[in-house]
Amino acid sequence: MHLRISSIIILLFVLGFYVQKVESQVVISPEVGVSYMPVGNHPIVIDTEKNVNFIFGLSGRVQFTTRSFMSTSISYANRGNLTTLRPIFLQVECARIFDVLKHSDLNIDLTYQRKFFDKLIIGIGGSLIYKLNTTHCVYCNYVSADNYIGSTSLTEWWKGVNLNLIYQLNPVEIKFRYSYFIDTGDYLDNPTDGIRMPNRFDLMVSYPLEFGRKNSRRQ
Repeated sequence: MHLRISSIIILLFVLGFYVQKVESQVVISPEVGVSYMPVGNHPIVIDTEKNVNFIFGLSGRVQFTTRSFMSTSISYANRGNLTTLRPIFLQVECARIFDVLKHSDLNIDLTYQRKFFDKLIIGIGGSLIYKLNTTHCVYCNYVSADNYIGSTSLTEWWKGVNLNLIYQLNPVEIKFRYSYFIDTGDYLDNPTDGIRMPNRFDLMVSYPLEFGRKNSRRQ
């Protein structure tokens, strides 16, 4: 089921670039900004290295009509380290056991957008996060090289939905994106309850580069 959902979203992502009308105009935009994925008040979390992360990527927007678009984007964010402390009743040989998750995100979004007023674009669509460069490390008593127990590499696909608000300011655009991930799995697979981080907030600045001609059908 998970593979089927991922395949559908990836297929739509690819089609978003290639399915277009003759008169369509394509906009490619480099993007940079900040991304916030809160952990919340989970009882076992004791430290997050980065609460707000630098994010950069590239988006493409295909114009269907004068006010409707299909947009795809891909971006990267290094989330830093997430450190947790296991409850006392689960500790056996060590006085304390620390779990440290080192992780990065590759974000893929596909969004249907519609223009309202002169400069405001609102969109809704699907999102994927691929967890890459992800390692779950375990330490005994202290988080240090001397207390290292072992590590496990993790690979996960997260699937969700997103809402975009884009304000056009010539020559740049300001984009706010909220994503809610329905399927995140367990963020830390340890004897404690897995940590879930379903919300992501992105604030980005993009520089649109336009390609194609709107009136090519008439020529």
